Amino acid sequence: MLILPNEIVFVQLYNIALKMRYLFVLDFDETIAHTFEPSPNKLDVAKSYSLAVREVLTEVGLGIYNEQGGLQNRAPQELVYDILASASDTQREIILYAAEKFLEANRDGLQGLVPKGKGAPLIWSDDSVSTVSELLVRAKLSYTLGEIGDEWPRPTKGFLDFYRSVDEHCDEDVAIDFAVVSSGHDLFIEKTFDTWGLKRPGILVTEDEIRGLKFPKEVERRVKPSAFPLALAHFKWMRKNRMMTDENIRDRGEKTKPRIVFIGDDPKKDGGMAERSGILFGRFGEQFTLSPGMRPNSFIFGDWGELKRKVHSAKEQMAQGLGFHEIILGGRRIYPERV
Repeated sequence: MLILPNEIVFVQLYNIALKMRYLFVLDFDETIAHTFEPSPNKLDVAKSYSLAVREVLTEVGLGIYNEQGGLQNRAPQELVYDILASASDTQREIILYAAEKFLEANRDGLQGLVPKGKGAPLIWSDDSVSTVSELLVRAKLSYTLGEIGDEWPRPTKGFLDFYRSVDEHCDEDVAIDFAVVSSGHDLFIEKTFDTWGLKRPGILVTEDEIRGLKFPKEVERRVKPSAFPLALAHFKWMRKNRMMTDENIRDRGEKTKPRIVFIGDDPKKDGGMAERSGILFGRFGEQFTLSPGMRPNSFIFGDWGELKRKVHSAKEQMAQGLGFHEIILGGRRIYPERV
Protein backbone atom coordinates (compact mmCIF):
# COMPACT_ATOMS: atom_id res chain seq x y z
CA MET A 1 0.00 0.00 0.00
CA LEU A 2 1.27 3.46 -0.90
CA ILE A 3 1.85 5.69 2.15
CA LEU A 4 1.53 9.37 1.38
CA PRO A 5 3.93 11.93 2.92
CA ASN A 6 1.27 13.43 5.20
CA GLU A 7 0.43 9.92 6.46
CA ILE A 8 4.09 9.34 7.28
CA VAL A 9 4.13 12.56 9.34
CA PHE A 10 0.96 11.43 11.14
CA VAL A 11 2.53 8.07 12.00
CA GLN A 12 5.67 9.79 13.30
CA LEU A 13 3.62 12.14 15.49
CA TYR A 14 1.49 9.23 16.71
CA ASN A 15 4.60 7.27 17.70
CA ILE A 16 6.00 10.31 19.51
CA ALA A 17 2.77 10.67 21.45
CA LEU A 18 2.70 6.95 22.41
CA LYS A 19 6.24 6.82 23.80
CA MET A 20 6.78 7.42 27.51
CA ARG A 21 9.55 10.02 27.52
CA TYR A 22 12.19 10.55 30.19
CA LEU A 23 14.84 13.25 30.45
CA PHE A 24 18.30 13.15 31.99
CA VAL A 25 19.52 16.73 32.47
CA LEU A 26 23.24 16.86 33.19
CA ASP A 27 25.75 19.40 34.33
CA PHE A 28 29.02 19.17 32.38
CA ASP A 29 32.14 20.13 34.36
CA GLU A 30 33.08 17.37 36.83
CA THR A 31 29.77 15.60 36.17
CA ILE A 32 30.36 14.43 32.61
CA ALA A 33 34.00 15.43 32.16
CA HIS A 34 36.98 16.03 34.46
CA THR A 35 37.67 19.54 33.15
CA PHE A 36 39.31 20.63 36.40
CA GLU A 37 42.15 18.19 35.82
CA PRO A 38 45.07 19.69 33.86
CA SER A 39 45.42 18.98 30.17
CA PRO A 40 48.75 17.74 28.76
CA ASN A 41 49.67 21.43 28.42
CA LYS A 42 48.79 22.04 32.10
CA LEU A 43 45.56 23.88 31.32
CA ASP A 44 42.25 23.29 33.04
CA VAL A 45 39.07 25.32 33.44
CA ALA A 46 40.31 27.20 36.50
CA LYS A 47 43.70 28.04 34.92
CA SER A 48 42.10 29.17 31.65
CA TYR A 49 39.78 31.49 33.56
CA SER A 50 42.72 33.08 35.37
CA LEU A 51 44.52 33.64 32.06
CA ALA A 52 41.39 35.12 30.47
CA VAL A 53 40.67 37.40 33.43
CA ARG A 54 44.21 38.78 33.26
CA GLU A 55 44.03 39.20 29.49
CA VAL A 56 40.65 40.98 29.41
CA LEU A 57 40.45 42.68 32.83
CA THR A 58 44.19 43.27 33.47
CA GLU A 59 46.03 42.58 36.72
CA VAL A 60 43.51 44.83 38.48
CA GLY A 61 40.63 42.54 37.65
CA LEU A 62 42.74 39.45 38.34
CA GLY A 63 43.59 40.78 41.80
CA ILE A 64 39.90 41.15 42.68
CA TYR A 65 39.18 37.73 41.16
CA ASN A 66 41.83 36.11 43.35
CA GLU A 67 40.64 37.99 46.45
CA GLN A 68 37.21 36.46 45.85
CA GLY A 69 38.69 32.98 45.87
CA GLY A 70 38.99 32.45 42.12
CA LEU A 71 36.35 30.77 40.03
CA GLN A 72 34.21 29.36 42.87
CA ASN A 73 32.03 27.55 40.34
CA ARG A 74 30.58 30.85 39.11
CA ALA A 75 29.09 31.42 35.68
CA PRO A 76 30.92 34.05 33.57
CA GLN A 77 28.19 36.68 34.00
CA GLU A 78 28.16 36.06 37.74
CA LEU A 79 31.94 36.28 37.91
CA VAL A 80 32.12 39.57 35.97
CA TYR A 81 29.23 41.05 37.95
CA ASP A 82 31.00 40.21 41.24
CA ILE A 83 34.32 41.67 40.08
CA LEU A 84 32.76 44.94 38.91
CA ALA A 85 30.61 45.20 42.04
CA SER A 86 33.69 44.81 44.26
CA ALA A 87 35.87 47.22 42.27
CA SER A 88 36.44 50.80 43.38
CA ASP A 89 35.47 53.53 40.93
CA THR A 90 39.08 53.81 39.77
CA GLN A 91 39.47 50.05 39.42
CA ARG A 92 36.21 49.79 37.50
CA GLU A 93 37.34 52.50 35.11
CA ILE A 94 40.66 50.71 34.51
CA ILE A 95 38.95 47.34 33.96
CA LEU A 96 36.34 48.64 31.52
CA TYR A 97 38.87 50.71 29.57
CA ALA A 98 41.12 47.66 29.24
CA ALA A 99 38.23 45.43 28.18
CA GLU A 100 37.14 47.88 25.48
CA LYS A 101 40.69 48.06 24.12
CA PHE A 102 40.92 44.27 24.20
CA LEU A 103 37.77 44.08 22.06
CA GLU A 104 39.11 46.60 19.55
CA ALA A 105 42.40 44.71 19.21
CA ASN A 106 40.99 41.17 19.08
CA ARG A 107 37.54 41.41 17.49
CA ASP A 108 38.42 39.30 14.42
CA GLY A 109 40.18 36.60 16.43
CA LEU A 110 37.21 36.24 18.79
CA GLN A 111 34.80 35.37 15.98
CA GLY A 112 33.74 31.74 15.66
CA LEU A 113 34.28 30.79 19.29
CA VAL A 114 30.54 30.92 20.00
CA PRO A 115 27.82 29.49 17.70
CA LYS A 116 26.11 31.98 15.43
CA GLY A 117 23.04 33.44 17.09
CA LYS A 118 24.29 32.81 20.61
CA GLY A 119 26.19 34.98 23.03
CA ALA A 120 26.27 38.77 22.97
CA PRO A 121 27.34 40.84 19.93
CA LEU A 122 31.02 41.76 19.75
CA ILE A 123 30.32 45.46 20.10
CA TRP A 124 30.96 47.67 23.09
CA SER A 125 27.72 48.52 24.90
CA ASP A 126 26.47 50.20 28.05
CA ASP A 127 25.65 46.75 29.45
CA SER A 128 29.15 46.25 30.77
CA VAL A 129 28.43 42.91 32.46
CA SER A 130 27.12 41.38 29.22
CA THR A 131 29.89 42.77 27.04
CA VAL A 132 32.77 41.92 29.37
CA SER A 133 31.34 38.45 30.02
CA GLU A 134 31.31 37.81 26.28
CA LEU A 135 34.95 38.84 25.97
CA LEU A 136 35.94 36.74 28.97
CA VAL A 137 34.20 33.63 27.61
CA ARG A 138 35.77 33.92 24.18
CA ALA A 139 39.22 34.58 25.62
CA LYS A 140 38.87 31.49 27.82
CA LEU A 141 37.70 29.34 24.91
CA SER A 142 40.69 30.45 22.84
CA TYR A 143 42.82 28.63 25.42
CA THR A 144 40.71 25.53 26.08
CA LEU A 145 39.17 24.46 22.76
CA GLY A 146 42.53 23.44 21.33
CA GLU A 147 43.27 21.31 24.38
CA ILE A 148 40.43 18.84 23.73
CA GLY A 149 41.75 15.51 22.50
CA ASP A 150 42.26 11.86 23.38
CA GLU A 151 43.83 12.68 26.74
CA TRP A 152 41.71 15.62 27.91
CA PRO A 153 39.13 16.01 29.26
CA ARG A 154 38.74 12.58 30.81
CA PRO A 155 35.16 11.27 31.16
CA THR A 156 33.87 10.68 34.67
CA LYS A 157 33.61 7.12 35.95
CA GLY A 158 31.29 4.99 33.84
CA PHE A 159 29.85 7.87 31.83
CA LEU A 160 30.68 6.66 28.32
CA ASP A 161 29.09 3.26 28.82
CA PHE A 162 26.09 4.78 30.61
CA TYR A 163 25.43 7.29 27.85
CA ARG A 164 25.70 4.75 25.04
CA SER A 165 23.70 2.05 26.79
CA VAL A 166 20.85 4.30 27.93
CA ASP A 167 20.52 5.68 24.42
CA GLU A 168 20.28 2.11 23.13
CA HIS A 169 17.68 1.33 25.83
CA CYS A 170 15.04 3.32 23.95
CA ASP A 171 12.39 1.34 22.07
CA GLU A 172 8.83 1.73 20.84
CA ASP A 173 7.55 2.18 24.42
CA VAL A 174 10.22 4.31 26.10
CA ALA A 175 12.34 7.24 24.95
CA ILE A 176 15.19 8.58 27.07
CA ASP A 177 16.50 11.99 26.12
CA PHE A 178 19.56 13.92 27.25
CA ALA A 179 20.03 17.62 27.93
CA VAL A 180 23.03 19.50 29.26
CA VAL A 181 22.53 22.56 31.47
CA SER A 182 25.89 24.12 32.17
CA SER A 183 27.71 27.37 32.72
CA GLY A 184 30.08 26.00 30.08
CA HIS A 185 29.95 26.47 26.33
CA ASP A 186 28.39 24.84 23.27
CA LEU A 187 31.49 24.32 21.16
CA PHE A 188 33.51 22.90 24.05
CA ILE A 189 30.77 20.44 25.02
CA GLU A 190 30.06 19.42 21.42
CA LYS A 191 33.74 18.94 20.59
CA THR A 192 34.18 16.79 23.71
CA PHE A 193 31.25 14.54 22.76
CA ASP A 194 32.57 14.30 19.20
CA THR A 195 36.04 13.34 20.45
CA TRP A 196 34.54 10.62 22.62
CA GLY A 197 32.50 9.29 19.69
CA LEU A 198 29.18 10.06 21.38
CA LYS A 199 26.01 11.46 19.88
CA ARG A 200 25.61 15.07 20.96
CA PRO A 201 22.92 15.79 23.56
CA GLY A 202 19.62 16.78 21.98
CA ILE A 203 19.28 19.89 24.14
CA LEU A 204 21.95 22.33 25.29
CA VAL A 205 21.33 25.21 27.68
CA THR A 206 24.71 26.82 28.23
CA GLU A 207 26.13 30.14 29.26
CA ASP A 208 26.37 30.97 25.55
CA GLU A 209 22.60 30.88 25.19
CA ILE A 210 21.81 32.60 28.49
CA ARG A 211 24.15 35.52 27.71
CA GLY A 212 22.25 36.21 24.49
CA LEU A 213 18.81 36.42 26.12
CA LYS A 214 17.18 39.73 26.94
CA PHE A 215 15.29 38.32 29.90
CA PRO A 216 15.56 37.76 32.76
CA LYS A 217 17.74 40.83 33.23
CA GLU A 218 18.90 40.12 36.77
CA VAL A 219 22.16 38.14 36.81
CA GLU A 220 21.05 36.10 39.82
CA ARG A 221 18.00 34.86 37.91
CA ARG A 222 20.10 33.78 34.92
CA VAL A 223 22.51 31.49 36.73
CA LYS A 224 22.36 28.52 39.09
CA PRO A 225 20.81 28.02 41.61
CA SER A 226 18.01 29.93 39.86
CA ALA A 227 15.43 27.57 38.35
CA PHE A 228 15.55 29.43 35.01
CA PRO A 229 18.23 27.40 33.13
CA LEU A 230 16.59 24.11 34.07
CA ALA A 231 13.11 25.45 33.26
CA LEU A 232 14.41 26.48 29.82
CA ALA A 233 15.73 22.96 29.16
CA HIS A 234 12.40 21.49 30.34
CA PHE A 235 10.50 23.79 27.98
CA LYS A 236 12.77 22.94 25.02
CA TRP A 237 12.29 19.23 25.68
CA MET A 238 8.50 19.47 25.74
CA ARG A 239 8.41 21.66 22.63
CA LYS A 240 10.83 19.45 20.71
CA ASN A 241 8.75 16.35 21.42
CA ARG A 242 5.36 18.02 20.89
CA MET A 243 4.33 17.36 24.49
CA MET A 244 2.46 20.62 25.02
CA THR A 245 0.33 23.39 23.58
CA ASP A 246 0.14 27.03 24.58
CA GLU A 247 -2.96 26.18 26.57
CA ASN A 248 -1.60 23.25 28.61
CA ILE A 249 2.07 24.15 29.02
CA ARG A 250 1.93 24.62 32.81
CA ASP A 251 -0.11 21.46 33.39
CA ARG A 252 2.12 19.37 31.13
CA GLY A 253 5.21 20.84 32.74
CA GLU A 254 4.12 19.74 36.20
CA LYS A 255 3.05 16.29 35.02
CA THR A 256 6.37 15.59 33.29
CA LYS A 257 8.61 16.65 36.20
CA PRO A 258 8.65 13.18 37.83
CA ARG A 259 10.22 11.81 34.64
CA ILE A 260 13.11 14.29 34.78
CA VAL A 261 16.27 14.05 36.85
CA PHE A 262 19.02 16.66 37.09
CA ILE A 263 22.54 15.50 37.86
CA GLY A 264 25.43 17.72 38.91
CA ASP A 265 28.40 17.84 41.26
CA ASP A 266 27.64 21.02 43.23
CA PRO A 267 25.09 20.53 46.04
CA LYS A 268 24.53 24.27 46.43
CA LYS A 269 24.21 25.44 42.83
CA ASP A 270 23.12 22.28 41.03
CA GLY A 271 21.13 20.93 43.96
CA GLY A 272 19.55 24.31 44.65
CA MET A 273 18.42 24.68 41.04
CA ALA A 274 16.84 21.23 41.06
CA GLU A 275 15.12 21.86 44.37
CA ARG A 276 13.68 25.17 43.22
CA SER A 277 12.43 23.41 40.09
CA GLY A 278 10.79 20.53 41.97
CA ILE A 279 12.94 17.99 40.14
CA LEU A 280 14.89 15.02 41.51
CA PHE A 281 18.59 15.83 42.05
CA GLY A 282 21.48 13.39 41.78
CA ARG A 283 24.82 14.57 43.12
CA PHE A 284 27.78 12.99 41.36
CA GLY A 285 31.11 12.46 43.07
CA GLU A 286 33.41 9.50 42.53
CA GLN A 287 33.79 9.13 46.32
CA PHE A 288 30.09 8.26 46.67
CA THR A 289 28.06 5.08 46.31
CA LEU A 290 24.42 5.18 45.26
CA SER A 291 22.25 6.14 48.23
CA PRO A 292 19.65 8.76 49.26
CA GLY A 293 21.02 12.28 49.66
CA MET A 294 20.98 14.46 52.76
CA ARG A 295 18.21 16.66 51.41
CA PRO A 296 14.78 15.38 50.36
CA ASN A 297 14.26 14.38 46.72
CA SER A 298 17.95 13.73 46.11
CA PHE A 299 20.53 10.96 45.89
CA ILE A 300 24.29 10.62 45.60
CA PHE A 301 26.34 8.28 43.42
CA GLY A 302 29.89 7.86 42.18
CA ASP A 303 29.69 5.59 39.15
CA TRP A 304 27.37 6.08 36.17
CA GLY A 305 27.17 2.30 35.95
CA GLU A 306 24.96 2.39 39.05
CA LEU A 307 22.37 4.47 37.20
CA LYS A 308 22.73 2.33 34.09
CA ARG A 309 21.70 -0.74 36.08
CA LYS A 310 18.73 1.07 37.63
CA VAL A 311 17.45 2.18 34.24
CA HIS A 312 17.93 -1.19 32.58
CA SER A 313 16.12 -3.02 35.37
CA ALA A 314 13.10 -0.68 35.22
CA LYS A 315 12.17 -0.95 31.54
CA GLU A 316 8.62 -2.21 32.14
CA GLN A 317 7.99 0.35 34.90
CA MET A 318 9.24 3.16 32.67
CA ALA A 319 6.83 2.10 29.93
CA GLN A 320 4.08 2.66 32.51
CA GLY A 321 5.35 6.12 33.43
CA LEU A 322 7.01 5.40 36.77
CA GLY A 323 8.89 8.47 38.02
CA PHE A 324 12.67 8.68 38.42
CA HIS A 325 12.36 8.90 42.19
CA GLU A 326 10.70 5.47 42.27
CA ILE A 327 13.14 4.05 39.70
CA ILE A 328 16.31 5.21 41.46
CA LEU A 329 15.31 5.42 45.12
CA GLY A 330 12.32 3.11 45.29
CA GLY A 331 9.90 5.66 46.73
CA ARG A 332 7.82 8.69 45.85
CA ARG A 333 8.91 12.27 46.25
CA ILE A 334 8.40 13.52 49.77
CA TYR A 335 8.14 17.26 49.39
CA PRO A 336 5.84 19.42 47.21
CA GLU A 337 6.93 20.60 43.79
CA ARG A 338 8.14 24.16 43.62
CA VAL A 339 8.80 26.37 40.64
